[in-house]
Amino acid sequence: MEEPELLPLSALQHWACCPRQCAVIHLEQAVDDNLHRLRGQAVHAQVDRPGFELRHGLRVA
Repeated sequence: MEEPELLPLSALQHWACCPRQCAVIHLEQAVDDNLHRLRGQAVHAQVDRPGFELRHGLRVA
């Protein structure tokens, strides 16, 4: 018996927003970087770094 192909959760989010966008990203693997993607990648890169910083009087851990 074959393992079922898993669907990435992000594909459901893209489908809910725009089925065409979902197909372009997940079937054709065609994604252009834009400001939002670059900012998201920068934020995710910091997630596993220990420590904290202060932003506008708020402690961000």
